[in-house]
Amino acid sequence: MYFIFLSLGIFAEDSSPFWEEIREGSTIYINQNYIDTGETPENIRLAIYINELIKLSTKKALPLEALFENTPTEYHKRLLDNGLQLQVILTEKYYQLETPESQQLRFFIALLCDNMHSSKSQLLKDFNNDFIEVELNKIYTASNKKYGLDLQLPKYETIAALKNIQFKSLNFNTDQFLSLVNYINNKCKNSGIAIQLDDIPFCTNLRTVENLNDDLIYNGTIKIQNPLSYKLENGNLMDLIKLIDLNYKVNITYHRDRIIIDAPKESHWKNDYLSYRKAKALASSIYSPVFPTLFDKEHTFQTLGTINEIRKSEQLVSIYFDGLYISVPISENEELVDELIDNLEKAKLSSSSRYSDKLELIVQGVFLANKNTPQALNAVYLLGFNKFLHLQ
Repeated sequence: MYFIFLSLGIFAEDSSPFWEEIREGSTIYINQNYIDTGETPENIRLAIYINELIKLSTKKALPLEALFENTPTEYHKRLLDNGLQLQVILTEKYYQLETPESQQLRFFIALLCDNMHSSKSQLLKDFNNDFIEVELNKIYTASNKKYGLDLQLPKYETIAALKNIQFKSLNFNTDQFLSLVNYINNKCKNSGIAIQLDDIPFCTNLRTVENLNDDLIYNGTIKIQNPLSYKLENGNLMDLIKLIDLNYKVNITYHRDRIIIDAPKESHWKNDYLSYRKAKALASSIYSPVFPTLFDKEHTFQTLGTINEIRKSEQLVSIYFDGLYISVPISENEELVDELIDNLEKAKLSSSSRYSDKLELIVQGVFLANKNTPQALNAVYLLGFNKFLHLQ
């Protein structure tokens, strides 16, 4: 058995032999993973995270090109604990690095520990989700360019996996939130992804129990003032996650193997008094001189409106509603858009709400001052059809 032995000076300053020991142990760990499971996306990411930590601590990068191109068939040193001791040592170091100057070092320790196979690390929870995405984007952009890779953020890999898990039909009422979470977890347990509930503002006694299959089941009392009902046909689990985001005052964070749902922080857009507006009210406020002072550069809003015009071009369809408009690709939405156009034409000829009710939509996107179309679209949900429009 090969252990990582560290001297009494293990937790000295960053120039100590500590980081050289970590470099050696990390090199053994990543070689071992390449030997055991090959050049998987997980191992490529792991190698990049290790390299970033080593560069930051010892100023000497690992030979990643050689690792990517010529993985050895055997390696004489192995960590039989699968890196558990390495993770423990790094975690202890993490809690000793508390100065603002140590933030980058702490982040890469958290990132590495969170992605180790033996990991039960929660260190990444100390970092804002926006900070994590910005830092990972930097790493992935540089790595894709340097090594010719095609890496995606763990968030998007998780989203892609959830889109691939289908269901035929689902009736859902918004006061059944915990039942919906348990349903999603049951459907995706074979994928290695799970929803983790931390703190839910509308649940007074959130608790967990294990069933006979050792599944974690969430229980509690939900208080929803005006419950809404949905019936979805031929959907996927990502549709359900987006419905949670649209209907509940929660923050959703995506990780490699879990989705964390918790109460939004004070700075979160769902706490702002303009967070859910009628489209007409949002359109008028966007052109108000007060808007730029309230919302610095950009801001996410969720708005409810009624479609009053649809314009199709070769590649895009523009949907106008109450002073705002959005554009989505026509390729994956054409059948649904044609139904919308049919309902819009019939609604103009009839006073019945049978057709006009089909024209309601919820749009979640990033809006700027003096712009009546969002800079970025997060979700477009058609209430009358119980379906999301495809955005990509």
